[in-house]
Amino acid sequence: MLHSFNLSVSDGTFPSAGLIADSSGNLYGTTFNGGGSGCGFLGPGPGCGVAFKLSPDGTSYKVLHAFAGGASDGGGPGKLLADGSGNLYGTTFEGGGTGCGLGGPPPGPPPGCGVVFKLSPEGTYKVLHSFGGSPSDGASPSNLLADGSGNLYGTTANGGASGRGVVFKLLPDGSSYKILHSFAGGASDGSAPIGALFADSNGNLYGTTLGGGGTTGCFGQGCGVVFKLSADGTYKVLHSFTGGASDGANPVANLIADSSGNLFGTTLGGGGSTSCGGGATSGCGVVFKLSPDGTSYKVLHFFTGGASDGGLPLGNLIADNSGNLYGTTDLGGGIGCAGGCGTVFKLAPDGTSYKVLHSFAGFPSDGANPITDLIADSSGNLYGTTGGGGGADSGTVFKLTGTGFVTTPPCSSRDATLTNLHFITTGGLVTEVTFDFSSPRTMSSIKRNSSTNISSLTPPSIVAGGHSATGGDAKKADATKKASFLLEIDFASGTPSACLIDPHLKGGHHLHHYESGASNDQPSEATEGFEF
Repeated sequence: MLHSFNLSVSDGTFPSAGLIADSSGNLYGTTFNGGGSGCGFLGPGPGCGVAFKLSPDGTSYKVLHAFAGGASDGGGPGKLLADGSGNLYGTTFEGGGTGCGLGGPPPGPPPGCGVVFKLSPEGTYKVLHSFGGSPSDGASPSNLLADGSGNLYGTTANGGASGRGVVFKLLPDGSSYKILHSFAGGASDGSAPIGALFADSNGNLYGTTLGGGGTTGCFGQGCGVVFKLSADGTYKVLHSFTGGASDGANPVANLIADSSGNLFGTTLGGGGSTSCGGGATSGCGVVFKLSPDGTSYKVLHFFTGGASDGGLPLGNLIADNSGNLYGTTDLGGGIGCAGGCGTVFKLAPDGTSYKVLHSFAGFPSDGANPITDLIADSSGNLYGTTGGGGGADSGTVFKLTGTGFVTTPPCSSRDATLTNLHFITTGGLVTEVTFDFSSPRTMSSIKRNSSTNISSLTPPSIVAGGHSATGGDAKKADATKKASFLLEIDFASGTPSACLIDPHLKGGHHLHHYESGASNDQPSEATEGFEF
């Protein structure tokens, strides 16, 4: 346990969003409550939440911003996103006005419909957009995604023309706000998107909704969908969940994808188990895989809760460089708490070899009920937060070692015929790509999105010991404003194969790398975070 939050005006409480990390390993995150007075909707303790910074060993903790709610600030912040200059962006569930009617008891201010905010490295805070709710705006936003130009994309659980949520786009300075899709619910559309968006290299957006997709399952509200919003604005439901014993229900987490575009995710319910409350129709949730066109769907794991398994996965999956999936569950594990205090788990990409890596024990010596995603460092250690547990039972930041998280791609899939390497990022302003090989490679060109050669990024060779490719062109998005950035490095034929070591982006977000010709069918958020 790196940090235990406490119930005071000087600290946060109830961390309900995942972490990000800088190049020095410092962790950045938020808490839903704490930091002052007011708010108090959906969470224990006073205050509207904080943004914090924590050193990698947990010895140095600092509140960067205490949210105040009301008309001029947000309350209940989600996960942070960073650009290449170290500016932090995020959303809050409430605040920014007096609408939406979700306020807590007095003396808390009326909550508002949420905001998008920016927090500079110097501590300057600015609200970029205050949501207005139905029918012309969204309400209750989720986490953000950024494209190569810094444009922000997100979803809201409420608001829009039908009150079922929206997909939106916003420029990094807060201007040019636009609703890209307004959800309608019912049999043909989703309702209430909770998780953040995922973008492929063509700028298509993918996401999930908590409800919709039917009128019979999940108390007549539908069990949720996976959707695709193409770069040209075309919207399509790829899969409608049915719940019960054979399918998941009510997804709330982000999707990730492998190099073939297959989507991986979790659902909060479904799967048929009765160990997580709610009866057999609710279940303990599932891990699923879906082809990019929606035609092939498979449940990889049915959670059963209890002492030997987790239940109710609310956080996002991440994947290592062997394709293994890692995540958390709110319940299960069998140690303390009602229904267990939650788990960290590992699952092979084909659904075999499932393992509980840690069962939380709760107050006072351990965290409890993790509801967010994990991040990994270069040594394979995993970091995350729990909503409860710790010395004040107000949540913790934790580090988990010995996880088996593979940080380097296997060398067995590479041979001397491989001629190029791709780096993909689905958000963030890329200022530098850094990589290394275990033996020298001769490089013939570097291209961005298959465009003409970028001479400023082309050294004569890549040698063992590290190499950085930098240049002004790498900071720009491609001409079609796609939400992804592709850097292709071509090697001269006949050069020897070599293991790729420590690839990462400076200023980037959601990095994935692969070698052309290699058998690397692996989920693509092996590394998530940012570097200053």
